[in-house]
Amino acid sequence: MVEGSQQRRIAVILAADVFGYSRLMAKDEDATLRTLKAHRSVIDRLITRHEGRIFNTAGDSVLAEFDSAVEAVRCAITIQDELRVRNAQIAEERRMEFRIGINVGDVLVDRENLYGDGVNIAARLEAIAAPGNICISGSVFSLVKNKLSHHFEDMGPQLVKNIPEPVPAYRLTSSTSETRAARVDKRLLAGGAAGIILLVGVGGWAFRTFQSTETSQALVVKAAPNGAGKEFDGIWQFQLAGGEYCPIKSMTFQRRILNGTIASIDGQIIGTIDKDGNFRFSNRSPLNQNIMVESQGAIKGENGQGSYSAIGTPCRGTYQIHLVDKLSG
Repeated sequence: MVEGSQQRRIAVILAADVFGYSRLMAKDEDATLRTLKAHRSVIDRLITRHEGRIFNTAGDSVLAEFDSAVEAVRCAITIQDELRVRNAQIAEERRMEFRIGINVGDVLVDRENLYGDGVNIAARLEAIAAPGNICISGSVFSLVKNKLSHHFEDMGPQLVKNIPEPVPAYRLTSSTSETRAARVDKRLLAGGAAGIILLVGVGGWAFRTFQSTETSQALVVKAAPNGAGKEFDGIWQFQLAGGEYCPIKSMTFQRRILNGTIASIDGQIIGTIDKDGNFRFSNRSPLNQNIMVESQGAIKGENGQGSYSAIGTPCRGTYQIHLVDKLSG
């Protein structure tokens, strides 16, 4: 790039990519590519409708520029709404969820492409967004907070890769996304399909539904079909190991599994496990209620393993699972 040709401007950047893309490709390349193309057609159409411009793509990722922060956020919300409906029509193991990050900042212009921290921060925010959700910077939030009916929750300053200063970040709250998901589920139930959100407290961690800062709702976990996963009935011990950036380095706790449901030892149902032993759950961190901890894993026979990540932080960890006592009946 010639020094004299460099130009700068303020731009709103939307960054999106597929969560777990490599895993999907490893399972079925042809089906994954077809789904990606179908989802991209939605994304590209909505970016154009909201007066955005795609300036870079690579594999499963998209970078787009907007003049308006409001239109960029509206576009992101509409994208997630439409993809949620499309995913409901796809087999669960092939569903493709995008994460979206949005930032406004100074960018360096090189012909049709854009560079600089304004772009990099959007990409980092996308990386800490939950699958199917949106994370925006503090600069974007200040521009849209009084102009949209949707609500964003403060995640606090986030340390992100290769950005020297913490980035104020906000995520789309469940008061918005859950309401929309409920409308989708109603349509799906008529066709005999239903999705279950598993919410689990790890090691006695605080456990509650996704919620806005003003309201609190009781946890509702749909019971597994009678007898489903019965082969896992028992008391299980979880040995948690935290990574370098996790404040909790180790912890051991127990869970009760009975007829496909997972409960704390005191009997509170907190999740489910399918007949193949696969499970997935999420909970708020006890150290920071703005941070969600997402986990997944599998049990085979009398042992299992899993992993977790604290969304919006570098914390990543694993746990080993062992059967302590087999339950009968």
